Amino acid sequence: MTAVSDASGVELICDGCGEVASAGAYGLHDTESVHAAVTGSGWTGSSFARGPHRCPSCVAPPRSLAVDIPDLSEIAVEMFPAAAVIRVTGDVSIDAIGPLRQALDESLATRPSVIVDLSGAGTVDPPVLSTLVRARNLARRHRSEVLLAGPSRFVRMTMRTRLRATFRTFTTVDQALIATAPAR
Repeated sequence: MTAVSDASGVELICDGCGEVASAGAYGLHDTESVHAAVTGSGWTGSSFARGPHRCPSCVAPPRSLAVDIPDLSEIAVEMFPAAAVIRVTGDVSIDAIGPLRQALDESLATRPSVIVDLSGAGTVDPPVLSTLVRARNLARRHRSEVLLAGPSRFVRMTMRTRLRATFRTFTTVDQALIATAPAR
């Protein structure tokens, strides 16, 4: 969810940068309160909790569905003795799900830990994050783990509020590699 409403108000989460804004509920029902919060805060987006929502600094012109937008992301895999590192760079759209899933599956088959480096990622579409949650769940069943390195505030907020998923998270890949190294 990119808008969370309760009796006290609505918390909007920007799909672009992760900015959070709060607005009063004004005694309205969920959909009405989200609409009032979006329009009253100068944000743009859906009147529904499932977004997308953008703060004033991230407002971008809407993309035309008729235009073919190329996938601007890149996925690279590097193998270490105790972990595989999957580096994701650029804007990660829904088109990256297939290659990302393949990289995750192949890495989990060969290493006990997989570190997904998101420090070079721009925007990350929520369905891509669902792919990470799927990989985490698969890893847990096989006594492995998926860790995140350098996720943006938006990614952390979306994982927590929308997907209700927790990952071991590190600021850098080096920190994650140290955490996955076997004890001596």
